[in-house]
Amino acid sequence: IDALMLRTIEVRVSVRAYEARLGALSNVERIEGPAELTFADASVLSSLVHVGRDLVLSPRQRDTEVALPALQYVGGTQSVVWRASGSLQLPSRENIGGLILEGVELYGAGIVGALLTVSCDVTISHAEFTEQTSVFDSLEVVQGDMRIEDSDLPSAARFENLRRVDGAFRFNRVVTSSLAVPRLESTAGSLIVLENEQLRDFDFTRVREVGGDLFIADNPMLPSCRPE
Repeated sequence: IDALMLRTIEVRVSVRAYEARLGALSNVERIEGPAELTFADASVLSSLVHVGRDLVLSPRQRDTEVALPALQYVGGTQSVVWRASGSLQLPSRENIGGLILEGVELYGAGIVGALLTVSCDVTISHAEFTEQTSVFDSLEVVQGDMRIEDSDLPSAARFENLRRVDGAFRFNRVVTSSLAVPRLESTAGSLIVLENEQLRDFDFTRVREVGGDLFIADNPMLPSCRPE
């Protein structure tokens, strides 16, 4: 494929690529359909600006560093799906349709970029992060559900700037000692903290409104509210 031609072609069908030698795709800027990429060469995405539907990334190697420096838009209901170990770098000041981290190990910088708004769901499932991993330092609004389940997070799971969840907030079966969401003001759905065996404290100081159920249970290390 002529790399120069790829700069101007709008790919209007699904893109599904599997092999490591994808350098010829490094100049693709726009994909109107979904894209599923399994690769070893992270530079394949260096010019990608627009994906009309879901973007599924499955690097073949451990400790892969994938940067999306030009990405401006991802549509779809799942949007960015990351199934790998390593580091995923999102561009600063970008909003995306949704984010799924499924069966991943993230090291070092983890997910970086001033991701302010996710307009669908955020799901972290069967994931593992190191102490140095930056996950959602800037995230402010999730316009869907936020689920963190069956994962191993650093000693403190912190979502410092998250202030609104327009669905449910679920924090279930997570290995961590602390959960801090100090700026969260409301959830349109339920607020559930369930079966976190090592959780010793949590911070929902500013929560004023829960639109569904409030369910905090089966966290054996949390201080008991029962009188002695």
